[in-house]
Formats: sequence, C-alpha cells, structure tokens
Amino acid sequence: MSILILGVLLLSGYYMFMQLVHGQKIIKKQQGEITSLNVKIRSMGVQLAGIQQELKSQRINSEHRFATVNSSLNLLGTKYAVLNSAVNKYKKCIFHYNSKGVQRLDTDLGSLFVTLNGITAHHNHYVLSLNIGNPYMSEISGFTLLLKYGKAYNPSGSDSYHGWLKSLKTINKSFKKKLKPGQWNEITVSLGKLQPDEVKYITVEMMLDNIILKE
Repeated sequence: MSILILGVLLLSGYYMFMQLVHGQKIIKKQQGEITSLNVKIRSMGVQLAGIQQELKSQRINSEHRFATVNSSLNLLGTKYAVLNSAVNKYKKCIFHYNSKGVQRLDTDLGSLFVTLNGITAHHNHYVLSLNIGNPYMSEISGFTLLLKYGKAYNPSGSDSYHGWLKSLKTINKSFKKKLKPGQWNEITVSLGKLQPDEVKYITVEMMLDNIILKE
C-alpha cells in the first residue's frame, strides 16, 4: 500500500514538474516575442522620425521655392509694367498725388495734353480736377474719361503686381461738353469717398466722340 502511495506521489510530482517546465518555455517564448516586438517598435519609431524629418525638409524646400517663384513673378510683373508703359507710352497719363507738368495723351482721333490740376477732399469725398489741352483748331465734341486710381504700387510690398492692379478702382465717365480749340479745358470728376492713400496713383485714358471742323 505504501509503495502505491509513493508511486502516486512520484507521478504527481513528475506531472507538476513537467507543467512547470512547459510554463517556463511558454514564458520564455513570450518574452522573446515581446523583445522582438520592442525591437520592431523602436525600428518603426526611427523610421517614423526619419519620415517626419523628410516631410519637414520637403515642406521647408517647398515654401522656399514658392517664395522664390512669387518673388520672380512680382519682378516679372514690374518688368512687364515698365515694358508695357514703354510700348504704350502715350496711351494713358500716369499721375501721382502731387504730379506736376504736362503729359501727352494719344486718343483714337488725335493727341491731347493733360495736366493734373489738383485733388481736393471734403469729409473724405475726393474730386479730381484735370486740365485737358486741345492743340487743334477744331472743337472736340463729347468724350469719355477712363480713370483708374488707388494706392501706389510697392514692389517690395506683400501684394503682387496683379493683385495691386485688381485693387485699383475704375471710373468711365462720359462728357457732352466741348473741348475748346487751342486752349486748356478744366474737367472735374467725383471719385467718391476714399482714404488718403487711395488717391496716390491715377491713370487717365480718353476716347473722343467727334471733332467739329469749320466749314
């Protein structure tokens, strides 16, 4: 009987020992898997940091290229404005707030002379006064003034040349009055309510309706 009990105890001990060995193997395998996962996680972290650094570098390069392109466009816009002014030198008069002197203005029916007589303001309501010289011996009957005005263009400012052009206000005003021959004719145009810096740049173009010749 004692031998039988001893055998049972030995079998139980051996079974428990084998379970313990098997459990240790499982734990060791899991520890290995955890270590492998940690290595993979660290590797992915390094890769992610590299990707983030590359994206940051690409963003900085893109911003730099955009700034360079934008600066080049502004420069080209300025050069275009200079070239266009040279080609169409007398198609319009360009005045600044305190411009002096006489400018030639070509129209579809001949050349006139224009001076800036002044810009007056009353409660921020601005009125433009021009002197238009008719050098011919004939009266000019009816005409249209094409005005653009606004802030002066700043090449080093934040606005692009095309953005600045779009910001200019436009007035097309027709007149029935006659421009007397061989003399200056004063013309006034209301520009409306403006801020002082919105009348720093003014361009004037003209279209003539008719020329009256003496019989």
